[in-house]
This record gives sequence, structure tokens and C-alpha cells, in this order.
Amino acid sequence: MQILSGTTDNELISIIIPVYNVEMYLAKCLDSIIKQSYSDFEVILINDGSVDNSLEICEQYVKKDKRFVLVDQDNGGVSKARNTGLLKAQGKYITFIDSDDTVDSRYLEILYKNIRSANANISMCTWNCEENVVYGKHHKPQCWNRQQTFFNMFKTKKIDGSVCSKLYCRECVENLFFNENLKIGEDQLFAIEAIERASKVVFQELPLYTYFIRTTSAMNSKLDARYWDVIYRAEWLVNKAENDLPEMRGLFRKEEINIYVTMIVRDIKSGTDESKKIVEYVWPRVKKAKCSEFVKYSNTYEFARFVLVKYFYTLACYLIKAKNR
Repeated sequence: MQILSGTTDNELISIIIPVYNVEMYLAKCLDSIIKQSYSDFEVILINDGSVDNSLEICEQYVKKDKRFVLVDQDNGGVSKARNTGLLKAQGKYITFIDSDDTVDSRYLEILYKNIRSANANISMCTWNCEENVVYGKHHKPQCWNRQQTFFNMFKTKKIDGSVCSKLYCRECVENLFFNENLKIGEDQLFAIEAIERASKVVFQELPLYTYFIRTTSAMNSKLDARYWDVIYRAEWLVNKAENDLPEMRGLFRKEEINIYVTMIVRDIKSGTDESKKIVEYVWPRVKKAKCSEFVKYSNTYEFARFVLVKYFYTLACYLIKAKNR
């Protein structure tokens, strides 16, 4: 695998890990961190009121490795836990890892060398859902400005909106915190504001982060009241463009409508009372959206789905329901 030539004067990296009822996965996550080829790091474990054996597992790792630090707090949600980690972090660089995920042994090394060599503010890689991935093509690191980064987040989808699989310099996240009132999508808002502060982002298409998808996760559940947070995120995007990022107005507007279309598709699958309320709210906005504006910033899949829902809703219902039988 090809990486940028790096420096040897290593600096401290803070790894922030919220922990809540993950006793089945936690040890595997922490073992993958211990195996890192880059050793100058601290691990901040925030036990968020777990009622299983997660706290005991955290205590075991703190005892055997001085780089692990434990904060035990009452349950307040993942955003509050991450905010606690940010306040405690001492590193010049910060990364977030979820407690049921794992990372490649060179995760820190590659992200750090890339961010230093490119003199960037944020270093990113890709993720996968399978462990022991054999790397194929040797993708060279790419350097992006802010606009290019958002383009690759919302159109090409080379990167996602989570805060994981990314290494941030402290300046990008200083006094920046997660919205503790949101239950879904809070990390994308944080990531966008961090990118807004960045003058350069370096990205390497290597799957160094393994994301474990649980069938009980929010994005695999039926639409319920939590998904009003997703609507909030869509409207926040448009307001962010209007107030702070006017050059992103078209792209963020596209993403707003794309989120609404997703809600409509999810409603077809779930059909709950709450999902119908959500659709009543977003449907007029989808109907008003113009194809000429949407197509400029969407990929082929997004545009096809938008047209299908906007003009052929009955057919879309039939196709989606048939696919999920």
C-alpha cells in the first residue's frame, strides 16, 4: 500500500471511544487499537452508564495499558460521551472510534503520515463491513480543498458524514462539540463544521476502519420520532449554506431533498403512524424541487430515485415493496 512519505517525530493522538452496553464487541475493538503500529496515542474510554460488563472490560484495559484512560459517567447519549472525550483529550490530533468497530493495525500510522506530509487539517480513509480485507489497488493520497471535500461527501460518496475513519488536527475541533439533543445524524453536523474550518483535507482510499452494522441500529429500524432529527439535519444543511457556505448552496440543497426522498422511501417500507407524519412534512418540499437543480449535484442513483418518487410515486411503492418481500 502506498502512503505519503512521512516524518518520524511522532505526536500524541487522542482516540475517543464512547462505550455503552457493548460487552460482546468491546475487547475486539480495544485489541485492534493495542496492535497499532503507531504507538504514541491515548485512548479515552467514556463509559456512558453501561448496565452490562462494559465498565469492567474498560477497567481491565486501563490496568494493563497506561495509555488507556477511563471516564465513568451517567448515561447521557453518544454525543455527551464524545463531548466528554473532547474536553479530556490531550493530543495534537484526535480520532473517534465506535466501541463495536475495529481498525486496521496501520490505521493511525497512515492517517498520521498523510496529514503531516500533506500539511493538511484532516486525514481520511474509507471503511468496510468485513475484517481482514486484502487491499487491491494502491490508491495514492488525494488532497482536497473544502469544496472538493463536500463534493466527495455528498455527490461521489467517496467519504461519509460520520466522524469515524478520520483524523482531525486539534485546531479543527477546538471548542467544537456534538449536539446533545440529537439522536441520529449528530456526527455529520460535527464533521461538516470541522471541514468548514479546514484549509486542506487528505484522503486515501484504503479501508482501514471496519464498521460493524447491528440490525438494531437506528438506520436499520422503522421510522419513528427519532427521525425528526434527520429532518433537522436536512434543514440545518441548507441554513449552514445560506449563512456560512454560500458556495455550497446547490450541493447542500440537493442533499436536503435527497434526505427527504430517503424518508419517503423508508415510509413505504415501514408505514408507521410517525413515518406518515414525516412524509406529510417532507412531501411538499420534494414536489417543489426542480429536476434541473437536483441533477447538477446528484449522482445517477440519487437522481433516478428522486424522479421515481416525485413523478411515479405509485410505481415506486410497488417496486420498493416488491424488492423487500
